Amino acid sequence: MNEHSAGPKQASFSRLQLVLYPLLVMGLFFAAGLGVALVVQRGFLSEGSVPYMLQAYTLNVLFFAGGTFLLALWPGKLTWAQLGIAPPRWQWWWLLLVAGITIVLLPLRGIIGVLVQQWLGGGLEGMQERLGLLLGSELSWTHFIVTLLGAGVFAPVAEELFFRGFFYTALRQRLGIPAAVAISSLVFAFGHIDTLGVVAASFVIGIALALAYEYTRSLWVAIAIHALNNTLATILLYLLLVGQAYLQEQGVDPTLWTSPLPFPP
Repeated sequence: MNEHSAGPKQASFSRLQLVLYPLLVMGLFFAAGLGVALVVQRGFLSEGSVPYMLQAYTLNVLFFAGGTFLLALWPGKLTWAQLGIAPPRWQWWWLLLVAGITIVLLPLRGIIGVLVQQWLGGGLEGMQERLGLLLGSELSWTHFIVTLLGAGVFAPVAEELFFRGFFYTALRQRLGIPAAVAISSLVFAFGHIDTLGVVAASFVIGIALALAYEYTRSLWVAIAIHALNNTLATILLYLLLVGQAYLQEQGVDPTLWTSPLPFPP
């Protein structure tokens, strides 16, 4: 039995730390986002531009991956093995697991997110604005590649290190599996708090990621699912934008559908 499955004999984190640490990391992350918003407001940075997207993904890695290192790995509270990172564990049939979960999750969380937003969130305008921020103010190969790498690689690695590797593992030691799945997924969801639809969609994928992590004892599986979901969502949304631009060139006045899928990263 490996370290992650067995767990330490004594929980590494107190209940107070399990409350304060996520609040600290996410609070600093949101504070940095407010700082960027101020920079945008003053005209030093264009919202949706390539530099804007680069700073967004840089902050994601800095706070979530950096927070995991500073709060868990550096003080020796958790090891790379307990996080499910090293030594790397992978079985080739897990590719089928990753693909199957992604195929189910991609439409499911989109439908749930749209329904929640429409019923409880007062309309879909907020999700339209989020899509605009994520996809940016320009349709170019540079912007697409930056978004694809940021959303499809860097954000999934950083977020899985923090929310599953660190936070879920710490909760599991202290509270057990069901509570760890529910709480880590809820906190992960509220890390995407810009709209209720996105919160609901993030909660759904958070549960799936936590269960996949628990089942395989490998964070690489959770990273792969998260990365594939984000990558496919990004490609799909950019294809829609390209199609929209083409129709406009042909003199048609297309509208990006009124129920946008709320699953961009």
